[in-house]
Amino acid sequence: MQRLKVNNEWVAAAADRLIPRHKIGERTVIKTEANTLDILREVVTTCHYSNWQVKEFARYLRNNSGAKDTAYNVWKFIRNNIPYRLDPSGFQFVNTPANAWHNRHNKQTFCDCKSYAVMAWSLLKHLGIPVYRRFVSYDVAEAYTHVYVVVIVDGKTILVDPCLEYFNVEKKYKYKKDV
Repeated sequence: MQRLKVNNEWVAAAADRLIPRHKIGERTVIKTEANTLDILREVVTTCHYSNWQVKEFARYLRNNSGAKDTAYNVWKFIRNNIPYRLDPSGFQFVNTPANAWHNRHNKQTFCDCKSYAVMAWSLLKHLGIPVYRRFVSYDVAEAYTHVYVVVIVDGKTILVDPCLEYFNVEKKYKYKKDV
C-alpha cells in the first residue's frame, strides 16, 4: 500500500487554504432529549448540506494506486489531524467538515465519531468513491452509539473508522444500520 504522509505541512496547508472557514452556528447541537434516530438523521443531513466544504481539498488525499489506498489516506488524515474529543455529557455535536478542520485546536470543539463520519463521507464522496455510513450498536438494545463509513470496491468492504487505531477494521457489533 502506498502511504501518504497526511499530517505533513503541505497537506495541512492545502486543507487550511481550500476548506472554507466555517460560519458561526454551522455546528449542529442536539440536546440529550434527542433519540438515536434524531442523531442518525442529523449526521446524514450534515453530510448532505456541508460536503461541498471539502470538494476542492479532497484531491490532495487521492492515491493513484486505487480506492483502498485513497480510503486509507482519508482515514489517516482525519486520525492524525483532528483530535478526538467526546461530546460533553448532555449534548450531541455534529460538526461540518469546515468546523471540524478549522477548530481542531480549540478544546471547545468536540469531534467524535459523528463528526469524523461526516468528514470521511464528504471527502470520499468528492473523490468519486461510493460510500455510505454505518451506524452500530454494541449493546443488546438496537440503540446506535457509533458511526463510521464503509466503501465497497470490487465487491470488497473497506472500513474507514478514524476512532480506531487501525485502518479497515471494525469492532464487533450487535446491530447495524447502513445509510
